[in-house]
This record gives sequence, C-alpha cells and structure tokens, in this order.
Amino acid sequence: MVDLRDLQRRAFQNKLEKGIDMTDINYAFCIAFSELSDAFRAQHDRNVEHGDLLVKAITELFCIAELLGLSLEDELVNCIEKNEKRRYVDHIDGTFIRVYNEDEV
Repeated sequence: MVDLRDLQRRAFQNKLEKGIDMTDINYAFCIAFSELSDAFRAQHDRNVEHGDLLVKAITELFCIAELLGLSLEDELVNCIEKNEKRRYVDHIDGTFIRVYNEDEV
C-alpha cells in the first residue's frame, strides 16, 4: 500500500531542495489551481496527459498540506468515511439532494 504521508513529505522536500520558495501559502494555492486548470484544459481539448497533470495538482496539494501541518492521508480517509455514511435521494429534475442525519444538522 502507498504511504501518502511519505509522498507528501517527499514532494515538499523536493521543492525545498530545488530552491523553490515554499513560504507563501497564497502562491502555493495559485500554483495548485493552475495545475488543476491545466488538467481541465487537457480534458476539454481531449489531450491524453490527464494522469500527469492531475498528479502535478496533487503534488501541489501535498505541499500546501505540509505547509499547514496537515496529513492529506488522514484528511482523505476521514472525508471518505464521512461520504460513505451520507445518503442522497434522486430529485424530480435528476439532481441528487443530500439527506441529513440527525447528528449532522
């Protein structure tokens, strides 16, 4: 199994070793948005580089998480567990509406 926490540290350390300034969190978010935008553009243009472009966006998110002292692995596991417990119902117009449990309101 892949250790996302280790990959997160490695991605951040690699940027530091390359001399990339990782102190400006706002700039780091801009870079992550840019990489995700590139992936969207590739999808829109039917380019086949999706995987590489998505990984670049994830790498930037790893670095942001490292700056914030978060473990994206832990956050991801928590998010998936929450989402698995959520329920949705099909609405008349084809959209899905979330049904809240009493403990979520």
